[in-house]
Amino acid sequence: MGTHGGRWGGSVRIGWAGPAVAVAAVLVALRRRVFVVRVRGLSMSPTYGDGERIVMVRSTRVRRGDVVAFRPPTQDDGPAVKRVAGLAGDAPAGEPVPAGHAFLVGDAGRSLDSGVYGPVALDRVIGRAVRPRAGGGGRGATPPSGRD
Repeated sequence: MGTHGGRWGGSVRIGWAGPAVAVAAVLVALRRRVFVVRVRGLSMSPTYGDGERIVMVRSTRVRRGDVVAFRPPTQDDGPAVKRVAGLAGDAPAGEPVPAGHAFLVGDAGRSLDSGVYGPVALDRVIGRAVRPRAGGGGRGATPPSGRD
């Protein structure tokens, strides 16, 4: 810590407590906004492999082609990772996706996804990949374009 001569000849300590608290607050805010999810299984291959980690940002706002982490309706052991193939009004599997839902698919040909359990409510989406890789091998998936 440095010192600085005070007005009356004394010294004032300039500490690091203020900046350290600010840095800690920023890190806590980022931790609440950004998280890492691990891909489980081969449903996102060849884009992402089993065990690969993806940096996500917490959000329920998604667009076609986004890679998202979500709480699947069929399992209770943590988030799953899939690609958004359709949004409200789209019909990637022949039936229109209802409002407030997304049709989520794996990039591999076979996947436990919306083709099995139907469209997923957007409130089950935890976040989207910060830098999604191009893929779209899944049924009806399209690469990201402008914000929908």
